[in-house]
Amino acid sequence: MPGGSLVFVGLCVVGGLLVVLGVIGAARKIHNAWTNSLIGTIVNGVKSEVQEGKVGPEDFKMTQTLAQPKSVSDLSSALIPRISKDYPDLNVLEMQRAAQAVLLKSLELTTVMTSGDNSQGEDFIESELSSGTLGVTKSMAADLFQKISNARSTGKTLIYRDIMVHKCGINEYKRTSSTVEITFQYSLQYLQYQERNGKF
Repeated sequence: MPGGSLVFVGLCVVGGLLVVLGVIGAARKIHNAWTNSLIGTIVNGVKSEVQEGKVGPEDFKMTQTLAQPKSVSDLSSALIPRISKDYPDLNVLEMQRAAQAVLLKSLELTTVMTSGDNSQGEDFIESELSSGTLGVTKSMAADLFQKISNARSTGKTLIYRDIMVHKCGINEYKRTSSTVEITFQYSLQYLQYQERNGKF
């Protein structure tokens, strides 16, 4: 009967609405319980302080020493003998330290060049990164400058603090007739945040 079908459809719609309202009510109840709990109060309080600029990243100290974390894909034991055989005069460990210095210098330059009125350009980055034992390509300097320029254009200061290198290793070694490529991987820990108009 058409009337019976309409009643059935109406009951299904009403039942569906009751289920939806029940789920919304349960979600509100859980949210209110979280907000009123001790942990919820602490989290919301800290969030509010940070948003108002009363608390900044300098108030959070990274004093914990994490378990040597974040594995890297380290194939050094297999690749160093191959590299040494192909290039007996190449000091792979020195190159690894130099690459690490470039990585850390990149983070330092990002902080320095997005702070204040710093008008240094791409050539400055290239000369700073190449000042050690390892030179860098123009494309690497250009990539870093682009990141810094993007931050400057939006008034952001990108800050890296408490940097620690946990692990490093050789991940890949490729040799062709014209090029040689050694890829290092590093596991880093740092505090990174942005500042804009005095707010973190």
